[in-house]
Amino acid sequence: MRAGRTLSKVWVALVALWLIWGSTYYGTVVMTESIPIYFGVTARFVIAGVLLFAYLAITNRAALRVTRRQLASTALYGLSFIGWSMGILAVAIHYVPSGQAALLVSVLPVWIVLLRLFTGDRPSWKTLLGVVVGLLGLVWILLPGGTDSHSGTDAEVLWWSLVIVVSSITWAVTSWFSPRLDKPKSDLAAVAYQSFFGAVILLVIGLFRGERWDFAATTTSSWVSLLFLAIVGSILGWYAFVWLLQNSRLSLMSTYAYVNPVVAVIVGLVLGGEMLSSDIIVGCTVVLAGVVLVVSGEQIGAPKRLLPREHST
Repeated sequence: MRAGRTLSKVWVALVALWLIWGSTYYGTVVMTESIPIYFGVTARFVIAGVLLFAYLAITNRAALRVTRRQLASTALYGLSFIGWSMGILAVAIHYVPSGQAALLVSVLPVWIVLLRLFTGDRPSWKTLLGVVVGLLGLVWILLPGGTDSHSGTDAEVLWWSLVIVVSSITWAVTSWFSPRLDKPKSDLAAVAYQSFFGAVILLVIGLFRGERWDFAATTTSSWVSLLFLAIVGSILGWYAFVWLLQNSRLSLMSTYAYVNPVVAVIVGLVLGGEMLSSDIIVGCTVVLAGVVLVVSGEQIGAPKRLLPREHST
């Protein structure tokens, strides 16, 4: 019975992560129509953090009491996931074609598999094949759109492409070592602290870039999108992500990197009136096949990731 409940929770969290983070692509587009990107993302995580702190202060104040090591781990997550990876991508997309940037970000499962191989944790052949198939599907979807105009020179495109790759590797490594770090017992408290640490870095970047937020010119749709990103994307989505880090196989959890662009395409089609081409249909089908292979090749509800020294015992 307990295994069945864990299986159900993993599926609920995984599907939620697919849908929520996939929909944030379109939400971000709408938000930044009248809100500067870094100030908008900063506000998104500040709102999420305030709401979570208020909720826990009322319902479970003890959850907010953390040790220095636990606070340090949440700072690492906030700086790595939110401040560094998300911050870098926000700048890079101004220089790198959108399709190319999305493809570079979406190879996260490849880094996860390489980490598993490096540490002696052998993925099944279905997982390996699923990663390859999913990547091919993304190439099919994104390369036709990878010729979007950009303002960067060839050298800038190369430089920022390499930076995106480094940020993706950073995300993978941080995710990999997550179970070994001392974190707050409450996942909600962990998300709250991460939100604030990440927001600090994003705010500094926004100020450094000289962003200015004209509140009077901010549209209603941008305000609504900001709230959606804060409540749904940064609370529910990040809670699902943090929970899955501890309760599922990392290769299984990382399938969101493949599914999110597909969900983003569907949301853009339904809400944004974007065109649905044959390339997108074929690519989405191939991505789905890759995800099915990864899911069938992973043991759901088995999060443990052993390091080399643990295999020797």
